[in-house]
Amino acid sequence: MKETAKNYEARIENGDFKNYLHGDGIDIGGGDDCLQLPPDVEGTVRLWDIKDGDAQYMHKLKDDTFDFVYSSHCLEHMRDIDTAFTNWLRLCKPGGYCTYAFPTRPGMKKEYGRP
Repeated sequence: MKETAKNYEARIENGDFKNYLHGDGIDIGGGDDCLQLPPDVEGTVRLWDIKDGDAQYMHKLKDDTFDFVYSSHCLEHMRDIDTAFTNWLRLCKPGGYCTYAFPTRPGMKKEYGRP
């Protein structure tokens, strides 16, 4: 399922793009469902996927590069979540935002919420 696209309208309604997901960002693990910014939100989104290298380390990218770091349904595939978080956070500029989405387990309450 295209989880990022599926929640696009909810992100607009909640103000997530205007509040958090604007400027120059990166979508880690977006594949064929890379985050798209609405027309009224300025910025760009770079896709980082398996062809770009190990998403756990992000070796090719410098610290403090992006206004936001976004990832949907990728974190659960990392071998070491702490290492992935550390490296994903280092990519975010001071004052920027990191937004992650991951699947819920069966029986968990499902709802869309703000970070």
